[in-house]
Amino acid sequence: MPATVRVTDLVKRYATDEGAVNAVRGVSFEVEHGEFFTLLGPSGCGKSTTLRCIAGLEKADGGEIVIDDLVVISRSGAHVPAHQRPIGMVFQSYAIWPHMDVYDNVAFPISQGKGKLPKAEVRERVLEALSLVRLDGLERRPAPQLSGGQQQRLALARALVRQPKALLLDEPLSNLDAKLRDDMRVELKTLTERLNITTLFVTHDQLEALTLSDKIAVMRDGEIVQLGGPKDIYDDPNSRFTAEFIGTTNLLEGTVTSHEGNVMRVETPQGTINCVAVELVEPGDSAAIAIRPANIGVSAERREADNVIEGEVETVVFLGDSVDCRVDVGGAVIRAFVHASQPIARGDRVFLAMNAGDCRLLPAEAAFVEAEEGGGPSIQVSAGAPPSVA
Repeated sequence: MPATVRVTDLVKRYATDEGAVNAVRGVSFEVEHGEFFTLLGPSGCGKSTTLRCIAGLEKADGGEIVIDDLVVISRSGAHVPAHQRPIGMVFQSYAIWPHMDVYDNVAFPISQGKGKLPKAEVRERVLEALSLVRLDGLERRPAPQLSGGQQQRLALARALVRQPKALLLDEPLSNLDAKLRDDMRVELKTLTERLNITTLFVTHDQLEALTLSDKIAVMRDGEIVQLGGPKDIYDDPNSRFTAEFIGTTNLLEGTVTSHEGNVMRVETPQGTINCVAVELVEPGDSAAIAIRPANIGVSAERREADNVIEGEVETVVFLGDSVDCRVDVGGAVIRAFVHASQPIARGDRVFLAMNAGDCRLLPAEAAFVEAEEGGGPSIQVSAGAPPSVA
């Protein structure tokens, strides 16, 4: 039976030469039975530290972690050792023992120490785990002779052989090449759904998070800044940080000039943009507008839409099934993804059309933080290639 994992007010500090650093600051969330839950964020945001606290590899400085009815970290400071927690974990490096063959690697967690099982049961569980990850028949192959994808599946089999209630995955796909990574993403999704196992997944890769997850927690500076389903977070980011980090986003800076019904009008250097009204934003406020490139239509003639602005095509990049069209509008570059069959060339004068419902208005507070830290506001940001995350 899969577990429920509940994390409440988790705190983890590290001592440095400059003083204590709060790696995790009051993080709270709950993972339901059989749910695939992802901690997503850039380097140093605290996602791996949070996972390691759940696994018992780091000792929390505050808060509570409960796996089903087992309190593994209590507010009073109680700490259940990692080997006594009902979890299986796969590391970024896989941590496979090169001097062992496939069978012995998988058997190790249940054939040694206090958790040692009878030899017959060990064999039954190992063969079952290898079959789950499609490594049956390779029991006696030396671990170093496996391909990258096979080593990743071996690490999964070793995590599953204990029949854990929760599976913890710390960037397990990051060492694979692009094609194999795509294949393993599908395999991982299929396997966790078939086993109906509660899964906590750590990644900096937005595509992995969006395609695998039932729920995503976006983290920044040791805190969760947005929590929700993949579609909700992608379509309705609550801050400039989330809008930039999840997918590719155009950001237009402006000032709210009017509020009529459920529509707000925003004046930007690129023109007037109508957006769906949001709370905490009133006429006279500064704001940023996030618009996904896929939600922008490009045409040689003005078309009917809530928002239409004119510009000149600066660059056209062929992506295979689509074209990344970068349009100069009043000195700012706005990206739009259009069908590959659409005839667009550099230097063309085009009209960009956007529906108000696709223009997400972000309060100035979110935009100001990014401007202050990043050295000034940005008109257009692509978050398609975030930095590598440890």
